Amino acid sequence: MFGDTITVFNFKDGYYYPHVLHGVDAVGISDGATATAQSGNTNSDMGTVLIQTNASKIIAADNSVLPYVSPKAYEALADGVESVITFQPQTDFILIGEYESTEPIYDDDYETGFYDDINSTRDGVHQIVTAVYYELIPHFEIGVR
Repeated sequence: MFGDTITVFNFKDGYYYPHVLHGVDAVGISDGATATAQSGNTNSDMGTVLIQTNASKIIAADNSVLPYVSPKAYEALADGVESVITFQPQTDFILIGEYESTEPIYDDDYETGFYDDINSTRDGVHQIVTAVYYELIPHFEIGVR
């Protein structure tokens, strides 16, 4: 438990900002190609990612710590988006594993956009559909498909 690695891609103003998170738990998330081949259902890779945090909603990332901000607060930021994290359903997505760069990715550098490109060339790409914070044992539960 909590032995998985993901990369969260936050989107703002035409750029995706990748954040590598180690020590998460990808619950019920399988390799998309395997799940489709076994069931024939392209939505069979739905699952949950559990992300440990503290009461201040600070998340340990690769070589840094990231304060969590709500999607509305994230959109209101004029700068500094690379040093915070959010989980915005239908906009942000995750990659199971570690993406090779933490530099911002310009969406228009890809003919159909970065999300479509990475989703068509890699397994383990999942769109965030829900995000809930739990206070009793501080953690986020991120629903993905």
